[in-house]
Amino acid sequence: MDETFYKHLRIYHAKGEPSASEISEIEDLLDAKLPTSFLDFLKAANGGYFEFCIDIEGDSLSFGSIYQTGKDSNGSYGFGTFVGEIESERNGFLEIPRQVLPFARDGGGSYVYLDLTAEGNGRVVAFVHGLPEWTGKPQEDRFIELAASFDEYLDLLYQCPDMI
Repeated sequence: MDETFYKHLRIYHAKGEPSASEISEIEDLLDAKLPTSFLDFLKAANGGYFEFCIDIEGDSLSFGSIYQTGKDSNGSYGFGTFVGEIESERNGFLEIPRQVLPFARDGGGSYVYLDLTAEGNGRVVAFVHGLPEWTGKPQEDRFIELAASFDEYLDLLYQCPDMI
């Protein structure tokens, strides 16, 4: 199986290290520089997938689908590319600030972001999609701060028990 490692994370099917021009394009769209820790992560995880979870309000979620730099297999900035997701978020209902980078998603409509605004100072936040009443989980959509930095976010990730 095609895998790479970063810290304690096993990452599957990564697309390879991003080019300087791909990073520059993302930073230009954000009007912000990406933190070194995030760039180091992308060297191993660009466009990959991992099976690690984070605890959010008594539940665990896995934002395991990591976006990729550059164009997709169709030669466009579509679904799952940083450029495509930034543009989608800016034109969508969330209206995220310019200096907020969507970088991964779960399989159920929740997303994780790197907040590079002056107020955010590199924190990691999640948009958690509400669930149906019968699940017993919160029904409302909400934004939740997960970690004060990207490194802290990575340190909070653990292997999902149901995927061991």
